[in-house]
Amino acid sequence: PDAFLVAFSEQCLAKCGLPKLAVLNLESNLLGQDGVKAMSQCIANPKVWRYLQILKLENQKMQFTSNAEEALGEGVLQSPSLVTVSLKIRGGLESQQINNTVAANMDTLRQARRQHASKTGTLKERKRNEMELYFDKIACNGDPSITDVDLTGNLKFLGLNATERTKTGAAFATNTTVKSIKMVKLKLDDAFAEAFGKSLATNSTLEKVCLDSNSLSGTGLKALMEGLGKNSSIVDFQVRHQSKTMASSDEEALPALLADNKTVIKLGVDARNPLIKTQLEKKCNENREWQRKQRLAQKK
Repeated sequence: PDAFLVAFSEQCLAKCGLPKLAVLNLESNLLGQDGVKAMSQCIANPKVWRYLQILKLENQKMQFTSNAEEALGEGVLQSPSLVTVSLKIRGGLESQQINNTVAANMDTLRQARRQHASKTGTLKERKRNEMELYFDKIACNGDPSITDVDLTGNLKFLGLNATERTKTGAAFATNTTVKSIKMVKLKLDDAFAEAFGKSLATNSTLEKVCLDSNSLSGTGLKALMEGLGKNSSIVDFQVRHQSKTMASSDEEALPALLADNKTVIKLGVDARNPLIKTQLEKKCNENREWQRKQRLAQKK
């Protein structure tokens, strides 16, 4: 009953009792507002129940009042250790407080376990998934049969974390087999663009690249164009329909970044400035003419 939980909590508060308590199961009882408030004070106190991880309160004979839920939410919010609270909370704020605290504590616990395993030499690296292994092969030229990369809307790629997604852009820096890339609708961001732009500067095998319908801003597009300006193999480069709008200042920087390129003859960029569009089209035409002259020179 409520009186038991009140007396139990008061004893623990007075004497900092049960500091190593990890699991508190109070399911299927007669707990009410007073008991929950007293218990919440113990949860919030860093000297009492400091290692409490699991709190079970389901199937009470009486429904908790709003005040009881509020006290529980405030108490759990102060807990650095709780990772499980089994109770259906009606209040939206209290429910959010508990869920957020539990999630944060779970993440902290996971990191602590990983650090401990690393220090003791028992850390086991997770197995790389299929998509990560695929780009590992591209990075080390491990599979000569990979000449075309088409991952349009690929769910396995979308499941990669931010770090691995950026690594995929760097995988092409030393690759000598892939000639065509189509990575459309993959939510590629500026971090990927910066890594891929550096790859473009050193890659001499790629001929066609399509990165349409992603999340590249002007920063990412400039990084790509900077790399493209140093590239000597790509003839078709498309980066249209991005979810982010390119600033006018970024548009104006594009033609200069492509000044040294002699190979690209098809370029798709959503530039709003008519002058910039004209300059980019002119660059492609100049490259066509330069390539035509090179072919004629070789025949002589």
